[in-house]
Amino acid sequence: MDYTHYLFAAFVFALLCATIYLNYKLKTPKRSVPASVHEDAENKEMRLLKLYQNLEEAMRNLEDEIGESKKEIQKLHLEASEMLESCRTLCSSLKAEQTYKEPPQTRGFATYAELKHAAGRKKNTRESINELLANGYNDEKIARELSISKGEVEFAKGLIKEQKF
Repeated sequence: MDYTHYLFAAFVFALLCATIYLNYKLKTPKRSVPASVHEDAENKEMRLLKLYQNLEEAMRNLEDEIGESKKEIQKLHLEASEMLESCRTLCSSLKAEQTYKEPPQTRGFATYAELKHAAGRKKNTRESINELLANGYNDEKIARELSISKGEVEFAKGLIKEQKF
C-alpha cells in the first residue's frame, strides 16, 4: 500500500464528517427570537441614543457656562488689581504727606510719667510713684516708667506707707 490509499481513506473520512455535520444542521430547528425582544432592544437603543444626545448638550452648556464664568472672573480680577493699585498709590501719597513729630526724649523714649511731668509742674519721685500705684501699676512697671530701680520704688512705697500712718 502506498500513500494514495491513505489519502483516499482521509478523503472518505472528511466526506463522512461533512455529511454528519450537514445532517445535524438541517435537522435541528432554528431558534426564533420573538418580535418583542427586537422591539425591546430597539427601544433601549433609542433611549440610549437620547441619553447620549442629552449628555452632549449638557456638556456644551457646561462649556458655555465655564467660558462665561472665566470671563467674569477675569473682569473681577482686573477690577481688584486696579483697586489694589489705587490703594497703593493712596497709601504712598498719605505716607508722603504725613508729618510725624516725635515727643521730646531725654533717655531712649519718653514714658507716660515723663510726658506728664513735662506738661505740668515737676513732681518728685514719691508723688509720681504714689500716682502710678493708685492707677494700678506694679513695682516693675513703675520702675520702667520712671526709669528708676525696683529698690527705689520699694523704698518710696515704704516712705509713703509711713507718711500715711
